Amino acid sequence: IREGDYVEKGDTILRISEVKSEYFDDRLIERTGQQIDAKSSSVDAYGQKVEALQRQIASLKTELGLKTEQAVNKLYQSKLKVQSDSIDLEAAKTNITIAERQFDRTQTLEKEGILAVKDVEEKKLKLQETQAKLIGQENKLIASKNNVLNAKIELNRINSEYINKISKAQSDMSTAMSNQFDAEAQVSKLQNTNSNYIVRNALRFIKAPQNGYINKAIKGGI
Repeated sequence: IREGDYVEKGDTILRISEVKSEYFDDRLIERTGQQIDAKSSSVDAYGQKVEALQRQIASLKTELGLKTEQAVNKLYQSKLKVQSDSIDLEAAKTNITIAERQFDRTQTLEKEGILAVKDVEEKKLKLQETQAKLIGQENKLIASKNNVLNAKIELNRINSEYINKISKAQSDMSTAMSNQFDAEAQVSKLQNTNSNYIVRNALRFIKAPQNGYINKAIKGGI
């Protein structure tokens, strides 16, 4: 536009050149917008990760509850088995006491000629069978007690395993949330910067406020 030219309202009458190198890029606003879009996508991705980890934590807690309940029930059953085997052991001890008395009495009667040697052998065999049952019952009780210990170990293992899993998921979620907040802050900063770019870019162009002729340039070389 030169002095004496006719312009209409809104026509650009001059363009101010940038002097700072960071504003030389004609596509600065477009590129900044792309950065905003990329960071916004990161915010969404971190948000989705947080939601996924929240679901995972809830699922782990539910599973921990079910596994714990199952382990507690098994421990309870093991303890009942110990009680049952203890009762059976006491019964076996009673039976062996009876068998020993009967054997001793049979021996006495055999010596007195009242019973035959065959009767003594039968009682001896009965005593041996009762002794074998006692040993077997003692072994069963030991095995039942071991099952109780194993059930307690399993209960502790489950608790430790799931606490570790939940702790890791919570740690990952905290990291994702921190990254999300950081990305949101960057988006906000970029949006503010982009707004400043738009305003600055608009100020580079002087437009005619009304229809008319360019009368005189007050300062040349702008």
